[in-house]
Amino acid sequence: MRTIEMKVTEAGFEPNEVHVQAGEAVRLDIKRVAARTCATSIESPGLLAKTRLPLGEKVSVEFTPCDSGSFRFGCSMQMHIGGTLVVAR
Repeated sequence: MRTIEMKVTEAGFEPNEVHVQAGEAVRLDIKRVAARTCATSIESPGLLAKTRLPLGEKVSVEFTPCDSGSFRFGCSMQMHIGGTLVVAR
């Protein structure tokens, strides 16, 4: 399983672009370090279920993407804070 470390800062998700392979098991280890952000959760419709991101705690999100393409991820509002998950074949 490939592990990718992420943070949620006042600037958003870091990194905000993640590259993985289709069929590759992935674990995102995410730590929200900013109190002032709307990114108190992460989700990607069709790829990542909504997961709460408590302040100061590392949260692991595991998934295995089946399809290649670019998938948007971000806060529950899917407006400003987010990024792209790029899945290669």
